[in-house]
Amino acid sequence: MTFKTIFQEEHCEITQVGPHALKLKFSGFLKVTNLAAVTAFMDTYSKNNLCDMLLIDHSELKVLSREVQEYLAKVVFVIESKGVKRIAVIEAEDVFAKAGFEKLQKGIHVDRVTRVVFHSEKAALEWLLSPTVTPVL
Repeated sequence: MTFKTIFQEEHCEITQVGPHALKLKFSGFLKVTNLAAVTAFMDTYSKNNLCDMLLIDHSELKVLSREVQEYLAKVVFVIESKGVKRIAVIEAEDVFAKAGFEKLQKGIHVDRVTRVVFHSEKAALEWLLSPTVTPVL
C-alpha cells in the first residue's frame, strides 16, 4: 500500500492512509517542540479536511520525558474535539517508551474515542479502515 506523506519533521511523519484517516509515525527521542509542530499541523489540517481516524505508530519511539508525557495528555483531549472517533495505536518496542505510554493511557479517559493497541501496522490498519469496527479486546 502506498501512502501520501503530508507532513514530515524530525521524529515525526504524517501520511494519509485513507480518505479520512491519517498515520502519525513517531521515532527516536520525541521532544515537546516536535509535538507542538505536529499539533499545529493537525489543527490547520482539520480545518480543511475531515479526519476521524488516526493510526499512531509508537513502534520506533524511545523513552518519553515527563514534559512530553504531560503534553501528550493535553493533546488527547484536543484530538477528541477535532472529531476523531477511532485511534489505532502501534505500541512502542522500547520498554521505557512502552511504560511511559501505559502510564499515560491509565490517566486518560475519553468517552467518544475508541482506542485500540496493536503490535503490527497491518492489524492496526485493517481494524482502523474496516467499515464495521468492533473493539478488539
